[in-house]
Amino acid sequence: QRRSVAPDAFTADERPDLRPGPGPRACQLHQAGAAGAAGAALSPLSAVAAAAAGVLAAASPNDVAYGVGQCFLHRRQNYRGVIVGVDRECRQSEAWVSAMHVGQLKHGRTQPFYHVLADTRDRPGDGIGYVPQELLLLDTPPEPLQHPLTASLFGSYDARRGRFL
Repeated sequence: QRRSVAPDAFTADERPDLRPGPGPRACQLHQAGAAGAAGAALSPLSAVAAAAAGVLAAASPNDVAYGVGQCFLHRRQNYRGVIVGVDRECRQSEAWVSAMHVGQLKHGRTQPFYHVLADTRDRPGDGIGYVPQELLLLDTPPEPLQHPLTASLFGSYDARRGRFL
């Protein structure tokens, strides 16, 4: 069962806005104002930002379901992590897609892919991963995950909601 963060998880000036950028880290976390008037149609990028703020639930496997700061469990490799960015579809090279067997995934390369930090207690080192949406299971741990980059990417951890802010 998918759990999501309540829309009030951020104040208007704290809502994440994911803006495309170059290379494998195609989306960066930025602070922005409110996503727009209620009921207004959202552009694809605004929809990504709204999902990151926990405002939207994924209606289809190709919709962004999780946001920056949300914690997860990897369904196959059983490690904990936190989301630090999202691409609406896989943006890696054909060689990477082939090596990672992305074509064998139920939703392939057209589903959202997330830039993630793995908890160092589960995967030692300072690894940054790229994970398809279908392999993420939302988690709300009572204490923050451990990774050397969390302090520089996030301002705090909300234990009540189980997410980084």
